[in-house]
Amino acid sequence: MDHREKLLQLLHSTDEVNITLALELSKGVASCDIENILWEYQELYRFLYKKPLGEQILVKHLVALNKNTILDLEETGLQILPDSLANLKHLVYLNISNNYLVALPEKWSGFTRLTHLDASWNDLVSLPDSIAKLPQIKRLYLDRNKLQLLPVHMGDLTSLACLSLSDNKLVSLPESFWRLCRLELLDISNNQIEEVSGKLKNLRHLRKLYMGDNQLRVLPEAIGSLSNLQCLDLHQNALTSLPESLRNLKNLRRLYLGENPLPLAEVEKVKNWLPECKVHF
Repeated sequence: MDHREKLLQLLHSTDEVNITLALELSKGVASCDIENILWEYQELYRFLYKKPLGEQILVKHLVALNKNTILDLEETGLQILPDSLANLKHLVYLNISNNYLVALPEKWSGFTRLTHLDASWNDLVSLPDSIAKLPQIKRLYLDRNKLQLLPVHMGDLTSLACLSLSDNKLVSLPESFWRLCRLELLDISNNQIEEVSGKLKNLRHLRKLYMGDNQLRVLPEAIGSLSNLQCLDLHQNALTSLPESLRNLKNLRRLYLGENPLPLAEVEKVKNWLPECKVHF
């Protein structure tokens, strides 16, 4: 860890003594950009608290900002989220849903403790690549946006247990997507997805899978590997047949098949395979 990194670690602390020490150590250090970071903190303080500050931000203000672990900005009329938000290194929960955001900040790699991000009900067309650098994220809600593509490295979010992407404009999913092997709930309903990879079998912890209202014509045989699946929604697609591997889903309790051009014989076949499952058709 170099001198700058040590200073920033102290500055982002929740301890007043550490922050004071960082400010003292930074004096006269030409290579340090503490002044820029302090300006970002000022911007952030005004943004969050809507309070005026003097010419300089005080240690007590830095402590107050750094102590934020939960930030709820739902339905606050947001059109832009400042890059300075990245200074909140202790953030665990961030809710920015129900706003007017068309883009997210580029800096996400610093949110090493973030476990919950809700950016649903916005106007997002794309996501920054850096959003794939959230090592602790477990719940990610991106539904009700205008997303057409996902970041290539989306699969790096290997801690994800819940991912909602419903009501977007997705046509396909990146190859890395199937590395999200800890997912328990996946919602990709209400998109324009035409095909699901056989690598779906990697998502062995899935309990709920929502793929309704897409353009699926075929399901991969690999879907039968999802032995923990309890709920599967396939309504309003273009399915004309179902893979025999569905008979392996012994824990399935709800299966939604309505609004598909499926012959009744296919539906009856599934009912015989899975007598414990409620089939909606």
